[in-house]
Amino acid sequence: MSVLHVARPAGGGMVVHLRSLFGGLPGLGCDCRLAGPQTLVEDLGVAGDVLEIRDRPSPLADLAAAHRLSGLIAKAAPSLVHAHGYRAAWIASLANRQGRPLIVTLHNLFPRSPGRLASAAVRRIVRQSSGVIGISRATLDSVALSLAPPRVGRPAGDLPALPYRWRVIPNGIQPPEGLPARVDARTRLGLGADEPVLLLVGRLMANKGVDVALRALAGWPHPRPRLMIAGDGPDRAMLEELSQSLAVQSRVSFVGWEKELRPLLAAADLMLAPSRAEGQSLVILEAMAAGLPVVASAVGGIVESIRDGETGVLVPPEDPSALAEAVMALLVDPDRRSGLAEAARRFVLEERTESGMVDATLALYHEVLGAANV
Repeated sequence: MSVLHVARPAGGGMVVHLRSLFGGLPGLGCDCRLAGPQTLVEDLGVAGDVLEIRDRPSPLADLAAAHRLSGLIAKAAPSLVHAHGYRAAWIASLANRQGRPLIVTLHNLFPRSPGRLASAAVRRIVRQSSGVIGISRATLDSVALSLAPPRVGRPAGDLPALPYRWRVIPNGIQPPEGLPARVDARTRLGLGADEPVLLLVGRLMANKGVDVALRALAGWPHPRPRLMIAGDGPDRAMLEELSQSLAVQSRVSFVGWEKELRPLLAAADLMLAPSRAEGQSLVILEAMAAGLPVVASAVGGIVESIRDGETGVLVPPEDPSALAEAVMALLVDPDRRSGLAEAARRFVLEERTESGMVDATLALYHEVLGAANV
């Protein structure tokens, strides 16, 4: 079996996802090749061809990318094409003139009010696909709702049934190994041995809710904990200004992108994930696997990994007070933190493994190819 993976410029979770597939599938008899940006091909260190896909729709650029991909499909003659993300899936739906089975993995929630062009694009993607993977049920539901015809009197939360060969295959991880000693990690990061430390990791943009964490910190009684924010993005300058206007800048550390998260995980007492929307968060899984308790917003795919009060704590989104209250309660209760951490680690080791994700993806490949050969 041979698979041509198609991806746009990517970072974070999608890169980890692709690295897992390229690391696991070849050992199971699946020859993989990547069509994507040169930087991604080089970063993954895999066999591939350069395919430039813009982050945003552009008719001429999209047609050029589709023409290029059509040639790559004809040259490689793969058993199937696997596109990652809405943009790559759109290009693949235009390019697949040879009619190869097309699998699509959706990594993000589809907007609730997408507009006519986006709706038409996702309808074509689904129509052209032999199988659709969502990294969470919430991701698939967001698309299914956009495709479902309006129904008068549909109750809130009444979701349409998922179509045939739509699969929830959650991201899986390799648990971080060799965490440094807490005291060593804190010394390296310039943290006090006993000060409470909160960690937030993610792209600095509105959906991640970093501003909610800053407002929660501002409402804290003194002494406030230390908040480490690992990541970068378009909202960094605004968030730094917000920390100053809230007078919490002395307790906030913007550490930028950190390729190596283990020292941060070892140094922190709690992980915060106050997202406004989330398909599924890999960094939450990494924290859970490392034994770091998580306080997160009850949104999207997060609720499929965190069972409130069992494997973590969930709070309403956009609620700094609820976030602060939940964190304060955990900081003064080490036994509860320990119980949550152990249950979370067990959940990841049993239900969110990299090998499980790879096996489930390969099973869908075989199912789709078997149907195509009938």
